[in-house]
Amino acid sequence: MKDSKKIGNIFQTTNYSQFKIRTDNRPINQSNVQKLVKSFEIMGQKIPIKVDSKMQVLDGQHRLKACVQLKMPVVFIVDDENMSTSEIAQLQATASKWTFADYAHSFATDENLVDYRLYRNFCSTYTEFPHSTAILMLSNLRASGGNADQMFKAGKFKVKSFSKAKDVAETLRKMSVYYKNYNRKGFVSSIIVMMNHKDFSEERLFRKLPKRCKEIHDFSKTEDYLDTLQDIYNWKETKKVYFH
Repeated sequence: MKDSKKIGNIFQTTNYSQFKIRTDNRPINQSNVQKLVKSFEIMGQKIPIKVDSKMQVLDGQHRLKACVQLKMPVVFIVDDENMSTSEIAQLQATASKWTFADYAHSFATDENLVDYRLYRNFCSTYTEFPHSTAILMLSNLRASGGNADQMFKAGKFKVKSFSKAKDVAETLRKMSVYYKNYNRKGFVSSIIVMMNHKDFSEERLFRKLPKRCKEIHDFSKTEDYLDTLQDIYNWKETKKVYFH
């Protein structure tokens, strides 16, 4: 204890109303709360929740809900540290990892981050597309790597064209008749490339698909999808269009 520094105090209370849930925290997962309830019934609350001086919960909102449900005292630590959304996510990562939906929910509370509200709107409308393909369409990119995900988690995600993303999603949905795995990342990427070409005609593509769609398989690479779709697109056409 000689060289130790006191950084906070541990408190206990049943005055639940004093706690505040930050709007930029991830949504409460009721399944996680119920798991904690069962654990707390047997072992009690072993890990205190963390709040700032305003009693805003920085870490442990699920533990708080479990204590409230059991009507048991909440053990908490006060740490007067001004944390950003990203810092809260990092703090909670050891408990249960934040999903991209959690990040979107949190950043969407910032009035300046309209891109995240557009992302949530898009994902709620086109539920069949996972995060990896949603950001491709919204960013109008052929491919995105880990850097794009890091930018998303840091609150720096940007939508290039919401209307364009919707057009791509609608075209892909129409293609589900001809290819059931139309939401695969490589296939989505190939359609983005095609639709970005100045000479692309959706009518021409859909005119050819009924007779040639069986040639589309679950390829591992975007290039393979592009080769196949390009061949279908140019079938019996004098004027060829090359997408890559």
